[in-house]
Amino acid sequence: MNDLCLQGLMRHRMTVFHYLPLILMSVILLATFFTLKFAFFGMKHIILHRNSLILLQNMNVSAMLINVGGTFMMAYQIYLSSISVSQPCDLLIPYSECFIVRAPLVVGSINIHTSILTFFIEQLFATVKSNHYEKRRHMSIVVIMILVQWCFGGLVLIFYAIGQFGMNLRVQICNLNTMDQQYRYLIVSCALLINDIICFFIILILICYNRKLKRKMVTGQYSLSTRYQIRENIRFLRLAIRVSSVINASSVINIVIRSAISHNQKLKWIFWSCEPVIQNISYVIIIILIEFENWRQRNRFIKDDAENIDSITIMQDIWRDKIHSRQSILNTLYNKIMIL
Repeated sequence: MNDLCLQGLMRHRMTVFHYLPLILMSVILLATFFTLKFAFFGMKHIILHRNSLILLQNMNVSAMLINVGGTFMMAYQIYLSSISVSQPCDLLIPYSECFIVRAPLVVGSINIHTSILTFFIEQLFATVKSNHYEKRRHMSIVVIMILVQWCFGGLVLIFYAIGQFGMNLRVQICNLNTMDQQYRYLIVSCALLINDIICFFIILILICYNRKLKRKMVTGQYSLSTRYQIRENIRFLRLAIRVSSVINASSVINIVIRSAISHNQKLKWIFWSCEPVIQNISYVIIIILIEFENWRQRNRFIKDDAENIDSITIMQDIWRDKIHSRQSILNTLYNKIMIL
């Protein structure tokens, strides 16, 4: 009886092991569809400065890299699951293959985290140079930040591979990394989380400062471009706060789960499968937030335009009534003069 129960349990585990990657890959492909739709259609309707749009598109490219990395991981796991093994976690694979499979996901994840830092730097410059930032492009700042961001992702990838890549190491499929790399992952993840939290609070300070400038615009002598840039800074910083909140939440979830199951062989392969899915879902949430903010701003602009049109129509009616009344008075005076 116990043998039958054990065989049934093992059959159930193998069924889950075979079908879970397919289910998760379908989720990743759906997230890829949302990302592509946002990249080619959603970005056209966002009302922001060109530099802010470039940074959002760069974050979109990083999300696509996460999608590609997650698809590679799921496809590789489907390939490994086709090999008949009694215990999935006991299957050993070369570390070099493991590193290559995980590389796109690692670089994309790091770039998503450092995107919050680029948002902060760009908005800091836009706040300080608000007098002429709207007129000038300042493209060099954005290009330099993007290059530094991708170079940093490559350096972290090298940090993961130091002393391990190219050696005849073999790791379990449930880990896809060595014990030393697990600690490196936690160190890098915690450092990125601290960076994101610091940027979150600094962005809050920038929002307060721009709101203070907006209140001064009522009485101060500010040009039209300065007023527009300050309003745009507030709008983009609000969006950056929401994006930072989602990224921080996904980072905390990944760190907590990885720390909790680091010594549980039965759950490691499940987390290894769900890790790219969590990151893809978090970016889909970011896309939804951006689309919602853009929809809200478009409706607000349409409402403001309608109110402006109504006010213009009212003023035209008032002036038309005044002109008509003056003409009637003049006609009355003319008739009286003619009678006399």
